[in-house]
Amino acid sequence: EIVMKLKDKVALITGSATGIGRSTALLFSKEGAKVVLADISQDGEETAQEIRASGGNAVFVQGDVSVASDAQKMVDTANESYGSINILHNNAGILRICGDLSKTEESDWDRIVDINLKGVFLVSKYVIPVMKASGGGSIVNTASMAGWTVGMAGLAAYCASKAGVVGLTKCMALELAEYDIRVNCVCPGTIDTTLYPTQFLKHGGTRDELDAGQKALAATIPQGRYGTSAEIAQAVLYLASEESSYVNGQALVVDGGFSNQ
Repeated sequence: EIVMKLKDKVALITGSATGIGRSTALLFSKEGAKVVLADISQDGEETAQEIRASGGNAVFVQGDVSVASDAQKMVDTANESYGSINILHNNAGILRICGDLSKTEESDWDRIVDINLKGVFLVSKYVIPVMKASGGGSIVNTASMAGWTVGMAGLAAYCASKAGVVGLTKCMALELAEYDIRVNCVCPGTIDTTLYPTQFLKHGGTRDELDAGQKALAATIPQGRYGTSAEIAQAVLYLASEESSYVNGQALVVDGGFSNQ
């Protein structure tokens, strides 16, 4: 008999239309969770349909995590659909290449911090009472090695926002431990999502330059390659499940060894 790690659990996953969020949603469903996918992009509906087509339970809710009423709507949708929330994966995030700090536009700074940090605050704020009512749970925030173990030139706003997520994770862990709610974050290294390539091409970089740059970066990673969103999803599953029942307030770095250099 296959033992599912998240059997009958209800999981809310933000930023689940693509990348890490999408991989996590698919994995959580395989492990028996009822999944509520939230994303600013309507594409999240496709992932929900895919999960339902394979016999799983999934609903999609569109919204912007940095808008309080949208964050509330995500939580309400989960509660109305499945009656509780046991797992929250605060994964919605954006990356913008801003150049050095003196060239960073205030609007870019605000948008990055709003989505990556304020979004974690808002969705958590509305989930916590629901989680307390259902007797506990697990919150997993997506931070980054950029903001915990390393800095990245040209990405100051992104790194600062992700460092904020790590700090927030630790405080939440202390506040919620007595309610049997654990809070941890995963800190991905360089992952094969579209986040960075999209930005690079948008800033006038060519596909050849992107390929050359990605090869060069991969060569600096001890394991010699980018990670996959599926590999990050496995780390999120560990932190969300009872397998990590005594892990609390931690930042789990999943970066192929990059941060050890």
